Amino acid sequence: MPTCSFSEALEIRYVEDIEVNPIEPCEIFLVGSFPGRSSPSGRLVLPRTLTLNCCGINRAGTLRKIEELCHDVEELDLAQNELCDLNEIDNVLRYMPNLSFLNLSHNDMKEAMPEQLTRMENLRSLVLNHTHVPWETVCSFLDAMPNIQELHLSLNDYTCIDLPSNKQYTKLKQLFVCGNPISSWNDVILIGKIFPNLESLIMADTRIASVPEPSTWEDVFLHLQTVNFNNVLLNDWKDIDRLNHFCKLEDIRLQGIPVLDELNELERRQHLIAYLPSVIRLNGSAILQKEREDAERAFIRHFLSKNERPKRFYELEAIHGKLDPLVDVDLSPKKTAQVYVHFCEEQSTLTVNLQQSVQELKATLSDKFGLRPTKMR
Repeated sequence: MPTCSFSEALEIRYVEDIEVNPIEPCEIFLVGSFPGRSSPSGRLVLPRTLTLNCCGINRAGTLRKIEELCHDVEELDLAQNELCDLNEIDNVLRYMPNLSFLNLSHNDMKEAMPEQLTRMENLRSLVLNHTHVPWETVCSFLDAMPNIQELHLSLNDYTCIDLPSNKQYTKLKQLFVCGNPISSWNDVILIGKIFPNLESLIMADTRIASVPEPSTWEDVFLHLQTVNFNNVLLNDWKDIDRLNHFCKLEDIRLQGIPVLDELNELERRQHLIAYLPSVIRLNGSAILQKEREDAERAFIRHFLSKNERPKRFYELEAIHGKLDPLVDVDLSPKKTAQVYVHFCEEQSTLTVNLQQSVQELKATLSDKFGLRPTKMR
């Protein structure tokens, strides 16, 4: 793909055939989210949301044009371009004081060196998925964005969280680190220390295999409400039980984990509900009171015939009392029946297949009593 500058891509995408003299100032205003056009007065109208992905952008370009056109831009999508120099990225962003959302996903930033970026007070959401951006450069972004609330760092091949433990970013509420081979719970603890007001932690498709004793980490997650551990490697119900020590946890996703493998779909949901009493939403679905009661009772009955019972069994038994196993009632339709057949002075008991046709029954009776089927009524 041929490369171009941000200012060139902006003109190609939004200005199109409108002639704008880069030397003489022009009157500009931005509204809505639609392609650039010229108003009757000749003013250039641009959207507040700019989408310039897959354009081959590798540099800022004409800074004066960026300053003229982008002052009121609020959302900027630069995914799947060729941006790798933090100075060039900063040259684009410095003229967007109202920017609240920035997407740089799928730009190869693994060689991007940390720089002091222009401070962006209004930036709330930063997406750096599949950029392989170094942690030092992540720090440069965070330091320049004091009010950031949402950070996406998925698919960056991180094996650990390599942020300085002596720094805190108190405004961050949501962190996404899916698809990284992070395996140690110590990295989860570090996340809690660096982002003390975190409310949502999305760590699906990581390699977390166990949850240690809560005394080592429960005091660093005082605001966490939502967790996604889909497809992690948890293989012990004790690990699930320890998740209750996220003191405000109410929404969790736990699909595709090894500890569920031996259960059917209904049992998986029932066991998770039984183990997580404070959770009100599981795998995207609300847990109603009746479902919780049914799940907890099913959990008790599941372990009635087991020699080893988890601590949670006795906790639930104290709530619901001692339960009897459910009676195994077969409600499937009968396939055969015993019938008494009288013919003249003869009578007999036959086992009849209820799924056969009348013609087949007549054939059976014909063989038994020597009466032709056509004579039967």
